[in-house]
Amino acid sequence: CLSRGLADVYKRQSLDRLKATVATRATASKTSEDRVRAAITAFHDYYSDRLFEVQLGMHSFAGLSHSGLGRERDAALNSSLIETLNIISGSIADLATHLSEAEVEAERNAIFSCLIGVLTLAHTGRAASVGTAPKVILEHHIATLLRRLAPD
Repeated sequence: CLSRGLADVYKRQSLDRLKATVATRATASKTSEDRVRAAITAFHDYYSDRLFEVQLGMHSFAGLSHSGLGRERDAALNSSLIETLNIISGSIADLATHLSEAEVEAERNAIFSCLIGVLTLAHTGRAASVGTAPKVILEHHIATLLRRLAPD
């Protein structure tokens, strides 16, 4: 069991690594469509092999239990997560210039929900019980998103 201070440091470091991973993969992409795909898959890929970090993040961000982190620490960690999610938002806004800021944010939040669901299925092994794989779900969601958002 991690102490609160150590957990806080580890969460911050984890979120910093996540942000760097998502930013690097998104900026390496040449087209707006590729940036959307790269940012989303980078988020997934980062956490797919890091069960402990998924659990740590769910603990802090899903409100399952805050373990006395305190409002300031919790707000700082949430802000760090939002910075990473805003990389995804930016890629969506670049692709779908017709969307309002609120619509881009709604798409970002839907993607985040999908990512958390896919990661939960992956780490609990529940996807197999319904005859699918987490990566298949994510790839379908991304393909559908790109078709829907692509400029005419």
